[in-house]
Amino acid sequence: MKYFLALFMGFTFAGIQAQTQSETTVHTCFSQWSTAFNARGSEDVSDGWHEGVIVSIRYSTGKNDCLMGKVQVKDGKIETIYLKYVDNKNEQYRPEAKKNINDNALKISPGSGISSTLRLNDDTLVNIIFKDKLKPKKKSYQQAPLPDLDDL
Repeated sequence: MKYFLALFMGFTFAGIQAQTQSETTVHTCFSQWSTAFNARGSEDVSDGWHEGVIVSIRYSTGKNDCLMGKVQVKDGKIETIYLKYVDNKNEQYRPEAKKNINDNALKISPGSGISSTLRLNDDTLVNIIFKDKLKPKKKSYQQAPLPDLDDL
């Protein structure tokens, strides 16, 4: 009976542990875009205005908001950020950086497609994702059909 109870408790604990792990490994929109850019690569981001970008805001609680917006890039740095409302109107987003904005600027590395991370006063993390700069999937070869066993 003790053996059965110990076995039952062990399986129960393992089940609870597995459920907890699967709930914490939820893929955020930032991690999904980051995975896509790491796999496919990116075209360079030029200076000027870019519409249709994604503003990723990751809170210290683990929540991740990905909002549509537009940005102005100058000398490889993001100068201005606007967030888009559902009625297509824009509002300027002015995050308060933890450090001086010049030390903690949102920079765009050539070929990355995702800006450097801006850390805010409340430890919120902000990135700009240039989704239109994501390179297309690479072509893959078409697999040959297998013979039908009746043909042999």
